[in-house]
Amino acid sequence: MKFLRIFYILILFLIFSKAYSDINSQESINKIRNLNDQIYSFSVFGHIYGSPSASVFPSASILSGTEKIKDYRPNFLVLLGDTIQHGNSGSNIFNIDNNRVQKFNDAQFETFEELFLNKINIPVLHVPGNHDYPDEEWYKFNFGYNSNINFEIQSEAFILFNSMNLCSKEIETNLEEKFILENLEIYKNNSSIKNIFLLMHQAIFTSEDSELKDIRTWVNGGVSSCPSYNNKVLPLLNEVQEKKNIFLIAGDTGCKGYTAGASPTDTFPLFYHERQNIKYLVTGICENINDNFVNIIINEGVVDFEPVSFVYDKIRNIETFNLAFWKQHFSSWDQKQLKFEQDYKFEVFKKAKPLSKIEKIIKLITDIFKSKKFYAGIIFSFIIIFFIRRFSLIFSK
Repeated sequence: MKFLRIFYILILFLIFSKAYSDINSQESINKIRNLNDQIYSFSVFGHIYGSPSASVFPSASILSGTEKIKDYRPNFLVLLGDTIQHGNSGSNIFNIDNNRVQKFNDAQFETFEELFLNKINIPVLHVPGNHDYPDEEWYKFNFGYNSNINFEIQSEAFILFNSMNLCSKEIETNLEEKFILENLEIYKNNSSIKNIFLLMHQAIFTSEDSELKDIRTWVNGGVSSCPSYNNKVLPLLNEVQEKKNIFLIAGDTGCKGYTAGASPTDTFPLFYHERQNIKYLVTGICENINDNFVNIIINEGVVDFEPVSFVYDKIRNIETFNLAFWKQHFSSWDQKQLKFEQDYKFEVFKKAKPLSKIEKIIKLITDIFKSKKFYAGIIFSFIIIFFIRRFSLIFSK
């Protein structure tokens, strides 16, 4: 009897330990909330599945950079969505059969858990991206039951939320809007709070009718319309920023102008902007030498951003990745790319348009005349004809 009781307890333990992921767990949140170090830090990562592909593995940047992440000793990590690829909109890129999507999702999460989560040994929080959310139950089972999270650490307040729900026009009651507004009102009047962090997947601030709309075409999924943010959240943010520092941090970037089946010719991996007491940060991964994460260090209420390259020892200061930097970069990108290809005799792979029948015939004729085998064949034919004629003259006598 005693043995059976122990056996049932063990079974229940195994079931619940499997059902409730360490991501967004209450245990992790409590551990983070109880930080009392004078200096603490957390790291943010966006779009960690990397470049679109048929793979079930996380990006090579994350897998090869696990030790580098641990070297920076962050107290916790925040994954800013699109942690897996094929969960939702990503499924359509490769036309995965609906019956196989669930297996694909499970395989992706399993490899992510085995190769990253189980090795990082740091509390991990997560906000959902559009690729992470095949359905609510699947997300809760794997990424934890908390998708809207708020907590305080010393002089900082943190609000993590589902940006897709906030900007959705299909949801009747916008719980995300209510969640954000209620917490901003509380923190606005809390004299012990100096800094408020809002962490999300989509760069919802690209929907503003401001200078920030310029980056809409550079991020992966620029938001052109988000009434809840523009009509409700932004006015309150502008009010709160008169007393507090506000940080809006998003992760839906990295692969600029990606086309399935073709290599990206450029990336938009990191963006930083300041407007009064509101700071905007976007960071993301795309299997590129520009891949990075951002370590955010807080020392008695003073916030410092430390961008970290997965490839190089050093990276520019965060302030240099501003609007002026990217405007200049993208305006001259075509010329820079052409010069690069000419200098290094390198042609970036681009998906070619299908040829018409006439173009195919012209190409075939052109390729024939360019071929050495064609000319070798002509010479060989003349030699054969010469010997045939000689032999025919000899035998005809």
